[in-house]
Amino acid sequence: MRIGLDFDNTLVCYDEVFQFVARELGFISDIWTGGKAEIRSEIQGRPNGEIDWQRLQGQAYGKWMHRATLFPEVANFLLRTKARGDDVFIVSHKTKYGHHDLEQIPLRTEALRWMDAHRFFGPEGFGLSEGEVFFEETRNAKARRSAKLDCDVFIDDLREVFAEPDFPDQTKKILFGVEPESDNTNVFGLITRSWRDIAKYVLDLESEDEIRAQIEFAVGDPVDSCCAVEGRANSRIFKVQQGARSLAAKFYPDLAYDPRDRLGTEKRACEFLRTESCDSALRVVSAAPELNVGIYEWIEGAKVLDIRDNDIDQALEFVKTLHCARNSVSAVKLPFASEACLSEHDIWSQIDRKRLSLNKVLDNSSELRVFLLEQFDPFMAELREIARSLFPRRDRFARLPANYQTLSASDFGFHNAIRTPNNSLKWIDLEYFGWDDPVKMIADFIWHPGFQLSDSQSARWKNGCMKIFSKDSDLIERFELHFPLYGVRWCLILLNTFLQSERGQHSTSQARLEKAKSYLSLVQGIVSRATGRAQEK
Repeated sequence: MRIGLDFDNTLVCYDEVFQFVARELGFISDIWTGGKAEIRSEIQGRPNGEIDWQRLQGQAYGKWMHRATLFPEVANFLLRTKARGDDVFIVSHKTKYGHHDLEQIPLRTEALRWMDAHRFFGPEGFGLSEGEVFFEETRNAKARRSAKLDCDVFIDDLREVFAEPDFPDQTKKILFGVEPESDNTNVFGLITRSWRDIAKYVLDLESEDEIRAQIEFAVGDPVDSCCAVEGRANSRIFKVQQGARSLAAKFYPDLAYDPRDRLGTEKRACEFLRTESCDSALRVVSAAPELNVGIYEWIEGAKVLDIRDNDIDQALEFVKTLHCARNSVSAVKLPFASEACLSEHDIWSQIDRKRLSLNKVLDNSSELRVFLLEQFDPFMAELREIARSLFPRRDRFARLPANYQTLSASDFGFHNAIRTPNNSLKWIDLEYFGWDDPVKMIADFIWHPGFQLSDSQSARWKNGCMKIFSKDSDLIERFELHFPLYGVRWCLILLNTFLQSERGQHSTSQARLEKAKSYLSLVQGIVSRATGRAQEK
């Protein structure tokens, strides 16, 4: 296959560069937020805005280009094409010098230097040569070059390129960086902001050689074998053999749709826990951010299917280790956990946001519509009033003081544990690790649908945690208030499959809906009993 690729804003992401340069030139303030498109709109709307914008572009594509990054999973795409033996060409509309750039930085030289630094060239990298990179003065010249190269497919972020009269009709067109629902044209074979989507469309399913190419790039050396094992949620896991060493290669979810840096978070968490002499957590070997892949020590063992009292004790020991580690000097640099809840307002905000997102799929399932509109929503209105009446003195916006916060694995439970041959547990999946309210961790452990605790095990877990966090005098009342709220939150998390499913493909979603109904019933029972106790007083 012959594949043509645009360069700027297709392979190369300049969002941070444009912010930096715009601040350097005094075009935006230090508190400005927004990407390249927002900066362009802001600058071009001013007097002489077009000249200022061109000046900024010249700086971003020239002097400061070294700060630019690859778009997520461009590297994966290029390694796959290399393994397949495809012909790949980069065709860029790039002048020799930037307009209104007083320093006259040679843009094409900077682009080649950037590609070399990001391993585009040579057999050890993505396998391209400088002879496969073409710079053109105009868009029409770019279109003619694409025709001359006889590309089967061309990928660009500008629809104007495809509209050039000399752009070849037979070349399949992929428009990068635009949401499909915002464009009704049928000119394009694919419109997406995801390079993973592009790879799936252009290259189809990955072969063993393509997977190995990515893993070897991440490891930095050849490997003897790699085979897929059961993944975790949206991640893919491969067992890698390299001589006598066994490794786990983890491919994280598509950053185009979930921008959370799960790889970076998990790597920092593993490194931190290792410095704290924690032997019960995953250990990181290396990370390849450009591939969104982490390499970890392989843990030999099995899923935790039968939960024992000793397993609860091991979970408590890990929680205790994390809580003690919060006093470490390096702990202050760790982020907040993903979806941390440090006030009651945080929990309600997450509930409201998750509930609102389900409105867009109500027409896909009459059962979902009935459950949410006739059962869930009325109870939520009732629950808000009950919470206020049961705990009238609480400040819903009060943030938990830092000295009562703890380090949390966030998505913590036996679904993310491996039982080793000696029955010790190893805790994996630290993608959401960070600072949080211990009540969230205690409640989520009990509510999590990935494993089932007996009543005695739930009590053992709860009582053990109360001892670990005993210096927090507000812990018990905060738990009583927040526990049912976390149950409601899990109702909505269970329904996420409706957001991910195509119309009519709801076998998994229907099972999750039944589970959500049972969770709502449990919450209603908890609230009813709490209300009854309050009335007796």
